[in-house]
Amino acid sequence: YFILFLIGVVAADTLIGAISLAMVIKLFLKDSVVVEIALKDSGVAIFLIFYTVIMAVIIFPLFFYHLTLICRAQTTNENLRGVYWNRYDNPHDKGNFENCIAFWRTFGQNRSNRFQNKQ
Repeated sequence: YFILFLIGVVAADTLIGAISLAMVIKLFLKDSVVVEIALKDSGVAIFLIFYTVIMAVIIFPLFFYHLTLICRAQTTNENLRGVYWNRYDNPHDKGNFENCIAFWRTFGQNRSNRFQNKQ
């Protein structure tokens, strides 16, 4: 479920940054607006642009690292311990596309049924 969290954070970060940037550009392109007034009116948007850039520097590498793990059919623990030094050592690796399809097809199926009543 962590990958879904990362997808949501990346989408929100991109959306907030794009909207803030569009707002600042719109304010600066008005002919009758003085630069000082535009800066005063768009202070929050400028802050959000800087905030989303900082968050992107933190979140995007984490997101792409986990996408790489999905493409390699590895867990974080296997990758950090160096269990499979190259892709050909991993018996679960079927190629990038097949690994991604298998991940999303089986997503959530291997969870225990601890919330269901057992009779």
